[in-house]
Amino acid sequence: MTTPATRALTLAVLSTACAPARPAGLQFETHLGAGWAVTVPAGARVESAAFSPPEAAPNRLTVSSPDGMWWFDIEVVPKAASPLLPATTFAERDCRPIRWDAPAELQPGLWTGGGVCTIGERRYWLLISVEDEGDQSVITGLFWAIGHRGYEDTWVAWTQSALSLSEGTTPQPLVETADLVRQTLRAIPPDDGTASQLPLPGGGVYSAKLERAFADAWATRAERTLPHRFPPSP
Repeated sequence: MTTPATRALTLAVLSTACAPARPAGLQFETHLGAGWAVTVPAGARVESAAFSPPEAAPNRLTVSSPDGMWWFDIEVVPKAASPLLPATTFAERDCRPIRWDAPAELQPGLWTGGGVCTIGERRYWLLISVEDEGDQSVITGLFWAIGHRGYEDTWVAWTQSALSLSEGTTPQPLVETADLVRQTLRAIPPDDGTASQLPLPGGGVYSAKLERAFADAWATRAERTLPHRFPPSP
């Protein structure tokens, strides 16, 4: 049960996490591979692998900050009966234990989840999606150190960068602009007033509420085919 003390802690954490971004903001740039493109935060490291046949090893793309404060992985895996299994296996490889929020299943073949995980003494926001395409699934996961920047910036990086992977030379972010992402988060209060549902990411409902706010954007993304191999640029 959510106590007054717990609710106060929730609001204290998210009042900082969802506050307006630092003046410098996040800066992005385009990274081009061989036949694919992705938007990455400026200065990020990009590592990619493409195996043929893919069963030899997972085709994987990793984008990370030099200081280890955040990273995201995109990996193509065989489709599983339940998306929670590959999502958990994927995330716990680097960051455990995980305290999941309630998931958001916005449409058939799409599962999204969020929460909090731990590496050593540092905790990370976690946002993850599992998108089914035929007999394979594309898993995308963003890990963002709590306290590095606010939760709002985490969602800007999620929608503008981690979910921008596209075929060709032009990345296609989930949401058109960072400003729209920020406006959406500021319009959805972190505390919905329901004492039995802790809204703090990591065991609550907040990330699912936010994903549902972007349901139309997810539907548009579902209309295109994502790259399944990530060969480096020649």
